Amino acid sequence: MSGAPDAWLRVRARPGPAADPEALAAALLGAGGRAIEEEPDGVLVTYVPAPGDPEAAEAGLRAALEGVAGEDSLEFELVPARDWRTAWRRGLEPRRVGGRLVVLPAGPDDVVLRIEPGLAFGTGAHGTTRGALRLLEPVAPGAEAVLDIGTGTGILAIAALHLGAGGALGVDPSEDAVEAARRNAREHGVGGRLELERLAVDASVLRLLAPMPFDLVLANIDRPTLEPLLAPMRGLVAGEGAAVVAGILEGEVAGFRDALAGAGWEVEEEVLDEGWWAARLRPGPG
Repeated sequence: MSGAPDAWLRVRARPGPAADPEALAAALLGAGGRAIEEEPDGVLVTYVPAPGDPEAAEAGLRAALEGVAGEDSLEFELVPARDWRTAWRRGLEPRRVGGRLVVLPAGPDDVVLRIEPGLAFGTGAHGTTRGALRLLEPVAPGAEAVLDIGTGTGILAIAALHLGAGGALGVDPSEDAVEAARRNAREHGVGGRLELERLAVDASVLRLLAPMPFDLVLANIDRPTLEPLLAPMRGLVAGEGAAVVAGILEGEVAGFRDALAGAGWEVEEEVLDEGWWAARLRPGPG
């Protein structure tokens, strides 16, 4: 990637006693992390560009993560850029996430998603992404226009296009994510049907998009970011359209259901995958 650092500082941490994984993930991103990977044992991993003074950087990160990361769990390691990409690939295993969707290997009738993560989230190996893929599969074929909010690697939009959607718009505030999604779209042969924009993921941006109704809206993002978007998202869904939301921890579901109802959404189908909840939504009456 042009302009990418030659080395990265790998940061590994567990949530502290008074924090949850979502709070730790937000703190890691706020401290400069470029992406979050959850390991099977609950450890969260991120990478920050290699600092000029690693010791000072570590001290600053410890201070930034105080209260949300277990003090004894913090680990730091300076790694070359090529090892960063290798580390992502090591965690990717062949995954079947729906009736037809497969993240390698694939049979002759499968839709194959070959995703290069780069610095963006979304490979199909995480419960949030798998849940979203399962739920979009039945509705993507009839969608003429798809909006993917916080597109990351573009995996959800690319899957929808391969399943028969007409065209898609992916938005993400991260330049790294937009680059990764654009590259993945080209490699999947859908670059001409996936428009990508670097835009903030907030309610004001969604209101600007309101004159462009979508048949399917996708949002695999964290709950604090997602909740304020629920009302303007409803205004984006055309006619009998649907939305797929993911990124909600199992313990947050009850409160999130209240937010959905308040924004005028009804849950059509839901999935729980390794503690992560996803749902396909339809606009309620009114």
